[in-house]
Amino acid sequence: LAQEVESLLKDKLGTQPLFPEQHKQHRMLKLPTQQRVKFSERCPNPDECNSSFDLLLQVGPWSSRASAVMELFVQVAQRPTFQQLRTVEQLGYIVYCIGRELNSILAVHFLLQSSTFSSEYMEQRVEAFIAGFRATLESISESEVQEHIDALCALKLEKPKTPAAEARRFWFEIDESTFQFERRQQESACLRDLTKEDLLAFYDRCIAAKAPERRELALHVCSTKGPERLTTPQEDGQENEKSVESKKDEDKFVIVAFHEISRSNLANFKRTQEVHACPSLYPPPHVSSN
Repeated sequence: LAQEVESLLKDKLGTQPLFPEQHKQHRMLKLPTQQRVKFSERCPNPDECNSSFDLLLQVGPWSSRASAVMELFVQVAQRPTFQQLRTVEQLGYIVYCIGRELNSILAVHFLLQSSTFSSEYMEQRVEAFIAGFRATLESISESEVQEHIDALCALKLEKPKTPAAEARRFWFEIDESTFQFERRQQESACLRDLTKEDLLAFYDRCIAAKAPERRELALHVCSTKGPERLTTPQEDGQENEKSVESKKDEDKFVIVAFHEISRSNLANFKRTQEVHACPSLYPPPHVSSN
């Protein structure tokens, strides 16, 4: 059927496929290493009482192993992130840590939303959590790491429940021009080879404040309604003990350089930065690889 449609378009309508250079390329900025890039803006809704903070830590281009390591890190970090920032510190109702893939560039994403605390304070608490998270990684056993790996592999290798779900997987690869139709199988195979040491190495390379390959984008959306608290909740004049203890980790966070951008200088900032290579891992089927 596809060949018949292609023949109809070419023979009857005279259409031709695009030349390789005419294909739209989605490029991602390569954030600078060991430098903080911050975008801050007031919420345009005057009645909005919530502020939000996003921290995006670029990991690099997709590969089956890079994706496996990042997803395992997120799998291990999700529950402690929610437990500390949502349950203990009660920063806001929305708190999560996820892995993202944007135009074949991997990233670890922290997101918080609060009607009580400022985005600046949420940023401090996220950085304090990250600073102390290496100790959490060191404390887990290899058997716990293996449990996380088993859970991830089971999720990846689960068969689609509907034809539509299976089609979405395939169309994602086609739309992104990556054509990695066995992506999940490849990533699962890489997951089986990972250890606790791989998690620690990933943290030291991409996540820690002084990590040599840390590339970060901090996004602040600030409430325009009502005052925002800048301190932790207090009970009878005493701060939560766990909050005080986690504050000790803030001293470990050091900013090497700082870029503050806004809508007015966003285009200029983008012009001065490198971009990642074209995310297409394989050429489209009708384009010769020679």
